[in-house]
Amino acid sequence: MTATLAQKPVQMIADSAKVVTVVDGGLLIITPRQCQGFSQLRGSILSDKAGTVTVQQNVYPNLAPPPLAGTWQNVYSKVLVPGTVDQFVVDVILDYVQITYQDVPTGADANVEINANLWPISALESNRAAAAADVVKVQLGANGNYGQVTVHDAGGGGPDIIAAANLTRKALRIKNLGDRVVYIGFDNAVTAANGFALQPQQDIPINFTTSVVYGISEANDQVVSYLQELE
Repeated sequence: MTATLAQKPVQMIADSAKVVTVVDGGLLIITPRQCQGFSQLRGSILSDKAGTVTVQQNVYPNLAPPPLAGTWQNVYSKVLVPGTVDQFVVDVILDYVQITYQDVPTGADANVEINANLWPISALESNRAAAAADVVKVQLGANGNYGQVTVHDAGGGGPDIIAAANLTRKALRIKNLGDRVVYIGFDNAVTAANGFALQPQQDIPINFTTSVVYGISEANDQVVSYLQELE
């Protein structure tokens, strides 16, 4: 019943040697763990009942202990087939990660086995991640640009273009300077229901794409700054 992973992880999130009983229709939450920068979560889950496994990431403000309701972002979700091992590999770029299992009510408790570990990225991947995370060697003028954009909510005319499509773009970084969530996506169909949630004061790299980036505010006008490097 166990799916094993080779090599040594940075920390273990769930012990595959243990089978956890989940009350019929209940929710299992693996204790949130703090990540060390860019990490990779590798794991497997096996249940004798139908259910949904979800991997979530989160940003916690300084001195605010977990859990914080409403701030988790899903990065992986799958409906499990009873008796079949589901293996997942998820890149984690935010501060905390947790795994949940939601049991489907059938009148009987579920037996769930989870094996999940946080792994450090390799030296090569680390160098790439650092380059992607911090665009610090941008030569402005002919080789880059920056600015700030006001992003509106749906009632105010959003979504708005944060960064236009640019075939010469090498790297892009955006930051939400506002006090409400801004949802971003690669077309003007982005909404609060389908966009990537950029939390207040959060900044992220958006690299390896030359696409346009749209944003729509959760509420009220929010200012988003951007910095991009061009060829």
